[in-house]
Amino acid sequence: MKFFTTSLYAAAAVALALAAVPAHAAAITGTNLDFEAATPTPLAPNSDQFEGANTGTAAVPGWTINSFNGSTAEAGVWAPKAGGVFFSSPQTWDGNQVGFLTSFPGVNGSNISQNLNGTFSGNPGTVSVSLLIGEALGMPLNPLADSITLLANGVAIGTENLAAAFGGLALTPGSFDTNIFNFAITPLQAAALNGQTLGLELSNDFDPSIFYVDSIGINGGSAVNAGGGGGGGGGGAGVPEPASLSILGVALLGFAAWRLNRKGTGSFSVAA
Repeated sequence: MKFFTTSLYAAAAVALALAAVPAHAAAITGTNLDFEAATPTPLAPNSDQFEGANTGTAAVPGWTINSFNGSTAEAGVWAPKAGGVFFSSPQTWDGNQVGFLTSFPGVNGSNISQNLNGTFSGNPGTVSVSLLIGEALGMPLNPLADSITLLANGVAIGTENLAAAFGGLALTPGSFDTNIFNFAITPLQAAALNGQTLGLELSNDFDPSIFYVDSIGINGGSAVNAGGGGGGGGGGAGVPEPASLSILGVALLGFAAWRLNRKGTGSFSVAA
């Protein structure tokens, strides 16, 4: 019985340690985050063809296209051509299409936005946004003139320009590079945002170069619960989290002990 008691205490300690892990999935989904959805004008792969617009959702399905102070700037999807005028490294982008945003300095810029499949949990934490950023040949991006913004129920709650990417902005002319942006959600913010829908906005604020983007990923950490919200893609069926599994394990150990005690057995062990 002593061996069983010690084992049960150890199992309980492990269970409590695992229970400290947030019991929700942190990966947040959305609609057309890889920009591969079909557009009204089908794009030929590897062609430098593009579909753009000033407003609406047709040119880049799943996203709302907005322009600032006018209608000359546009956004949409592009089919980069390897060895073309803009890009030379096809292995660096994902699929056949990428997103793009243009701007005319002193006139207006453009942005795209959408609600995601996630709601703020009421807990503080860090929301991370990873994405491939493309820098065209001969058209270097201005890291201060393009930005990533988190939304809550469609309202901006935090903005970082490209210079704020985790580890610094490393862009290679003619290709796409991975960049990560981290947004800290404070306890005060978390309480105010609880239950609101997470959204994302990408903007070319005043950069004369084209802001190319692809393969977006969002990790909500402890600040955002997956599912709900207003985005596309839907939430998957729930998968038991480590905390839930560990608590279940302790319950099973207790049940096994009860059965053994009924049979008069004085010790209990679990095979490795």
